[in-house]
Amino acid sequence: MITGLEVDGEGNLWVQLGGPATPTFEVFSPEGEPLYTAVLGQQRADGASWRFFIDEHGILAYAEDPADGYQKVYMLEIGDTH
Repeated sequence: MITGLEVDGEGNLWVQLGGPATPTFEVFSPEGEPLYTAVLGQQRADGASWRFFIDEHGILAYAEDPADGYQKVYMLEIGDTH
């Protein structure tokens, strides 16, 4: 199941997979070639409700249903995956 689609600064498509408690993405090149699987962070009780915004500057994320009882915005960097 797909729960989100984003495009980074290099034109790569990030496909967020539904189901895992740890936010997981399949990343594809602009030509549609599979590049890698990105797993963001550790398993969290609210991991399935996280929403992401990805661009050339990195990743912004928040949980729609936060386990802590209040929302936080997380700024994540897209690291070197090669």
